[in-house]
Amino acid sequence: MALSEWRRLTSGKWPTLAVIAIMLIPTLYAGLYLWANRDPYGALSQVKAAIVVQDQPAKSQNSGTIHVGPQIAHNLKDDGSFDWQEVDADTAARGVSDGSYVFSLTIPKDFSAALASTADFDPTRAPLILTTNEANNYLSSTIADQVLTRVTRSIEQNVSEQAASSFLLGFSTIHQQIKKAGEGADQLHTGLVTAQGGAGKLASGADQLKTGTDTLVDGTGKLVTGAGQLVTGTGQLVTGSGQLADGTSSLSTGANRLATAEDQLLSGQKTLNTGIGTARTGASDLHTGAVKLASGADQVAAGNQQIATLGDKIADASQTAHGQLDTIRADLVEKLKDSGLPEATQQEILAKLDEVRKPLDDLNTKVQQDRGQLDTLASGSKQVATGAHQLVEGSQKLVDGLGTAQSGSSQLVSGQQQARDGAYQLKDGAAKANSGAQQLHSGAQQVDTGARQLQTGIGQADGGARKLQTGAGQLATGAHDLQKGLGSAVTGSKQLADGLKEGLGSIPDLDQDDRDATASTIASPIKTQDVAEAKAGSYGAGLAPFFCCIGAWVGAYVMFLLVRPLSRRAIAARQGPGRTALAGWLTPAAIAVAQVLIMLTIVVRVVDISVLESVPVLLFLALTAVTFVAIVHTLNAWLGPVGQLLGLVLLVLQLASAGGTFPWQTLPTALQAVHHVLPMSYAVDGLRHLMYGAPLSDVPMDALVLGVYLIASLALTAAAAYRRRIWKVADIKPEIAL
Repeated sequence: MALSEWRRLTSGKWPTLAVIAIMLIPTLYAGLYLWANRDPYGALSQVKAAIVVQDQPAKSQNSGTIHVGPQIAHNLKDDGSFDWQEVDADTAARGVSDGSYVFSLTIPKDFSAALASTADFDPTRAPLILTTNEANNYLSSTIADQVLTRVTRSIEQNVSEQAASSFLLGFSTIHQQIKKAGEGADQLHTGLVTAQGGAGKLASGADQLKTGTDTLVDGTGKLVTGAGQLVTGTGQLVTGSGQLADGTSSLSTGANRLATAEDQLLSGQKTLNTGIGTARTGASDLHTGAVKLASGADQVAAGNQQIATLGDKIADASQTAHGQLDTIRADLVEKLKDSGLPEATQQEILAKLDEVRKPLDDLNTKVQQDRGQLDTLASGSKQVATGAHQLVEGSQKLVDGLGTAQSGSSQLVSGQQQARDGAYQLKDGAAKANSGAQQLHSGAQQVDTGARQLQTGIGQADGGARKLQTGAGQLATGAHDLQKGLGSAVTGSKQLADGLKEGLGSIPDLDQDDRDATASTIASPIKTQDVAEAKAGSYGAGLAPFFCCIGAWVGAYVMFLLVRPLSRRAIAARQGPGRTALAGWLTPAAIAVAQVLIMLTIVVRVVDISVLESVPVLLFLALTAVTFVAIVHTLNAWLGPVGQLLGLVLLVLQLASAGGTFPWQTLPTALQAVHHVLPMSYAVDGLRHLMYGAPLSDVPMDALVLGVYLIASLALTAAAAYRRRIWKVADIKPEIAL
């Protein structure tokens, strides 16, 4: 089936080109973006920035003349971090406004004077004016941070300890910020108290939901018991109707023999009427035959009476079962109302029950009709037995008085004619009774089949109710855990607010002497050492795991614009659902592996992003791609176009929650929870460890999570293939089509 789908996709020139285009989409998505952002910080030397030097020389009583503005500009140009252009203030303002310069740095005219003031014990903070315009580029402020780093370095090289002491005035700013942080911690504490109250309400509602699901499970259990009783009753009805059919068949055979005997007897009576000479001998024989006939007629009458009695019992059982169906349906309506299921689902279940009940109603009507016919048959056979006894008496009289032989013979011929007619009526009635009994047996079998289907459906409903009960219990437990966790958070936020207030008093308020003493240490170079367990190397390499995963998802998404999720031919041929699901997944999975192979080759060879472990990265990325294909495959198999739309929604949700750029801990609480659930988070984490040479302790868990998603998705797709074996109107004419 997978090879057949592949042949369909490559059956012509344009379909083949479409498959090739789909293979290149992840490469275009990830490759172009990573190429464009491979090392933006390394190319800042091409970014034009304006520097405006308005600084004027300043004289200090203790340090002499100070003029550091031109020196700062010179050092920045020599540093080469940006393409610095020294211009006047108007040119810089126009350039930042129209985008000619990303930002501008202005050294005011009193900059040196402010630095000199520290040496004269009249400290003034030296101002620097940084002008940005985020309308030209949102990251201009971020890039400007690089400027502050370069300027700080330049100041450290050119400003004396007096200038460094002016920086210590920033302690007052720190004091104010910590004060604001304390106020924010108080607000956080208040918000957490409110959230704790909401969590209590959530826990209470979850407990009520748990109680409701317990009631629902109890009701579905009773339905299962009632359905079992119904199946038992219909089985008894099938058995009884089979016995009735066998009895009426035997009756029909006996009636045929009786009719034949009546024909022969009538012929003999006519012969007797023409041959009175042998009347005495014939009358004696007639008397003997009449006795036997009376005995046989009694037996037939008794058998017909038993059949009629059995028919009455079956009719009564059918009528009772019919009444029980009304009671079961009424109980089911009440249980469905109490279950909280959607109205549409309730109506669908009731419609299925009414559909199963229709042949039961028809069967009951037929049974009640045949009941009257069987009673008529029993009455007729009784009349035949009575006539046979009358025949015995007549034949005895014939033996006793041949003097009236001619008259008696004529009467006997007439009576025998009536007996013959009754025998044929008995024959016809027995044939009709046998036909009705056969129809009754066939209808009973249909009723039994419908009852068993109803029992199966109610069993499935009971299983779903029990799953709902389990989920409600888990929700209640989680809600109570959330309430307890928020209680701990309230305590922690209170401790945070108190700690910030206590820490505010620990910030030193330095005087001039303390600042001068500390300035000598600040002005000295500080040696730092960066220790990194793993390092991406560039901005593009840092984003590579995230955008490779996005490219794999986009590739899986667009693939099902061309590939069929499930083979209709396989479903129509009653292929196994697991085999159908696996065949529908194999072809797009193979294309997905080709997608990531091309994408990784371009990222490494063309974009020049270094990957330390190429083969493990390729294998992990292939696992990610086939897992994403399985997820999108499942959505399309179950929901069709709606599933395709949900695939796009999942992509957007994972873009926000995967933590591909900023740490996931910076996400809102709700997205942090989503981060731990969706598969792209684990795919990005695994690729980072493999690409950057980090310890691989987390990679097996990431691969395990993706494997679980893969297996679960294939299982759900198999379930969708099984469900598709029953065609619905929506499958032929869907409400939404892409």
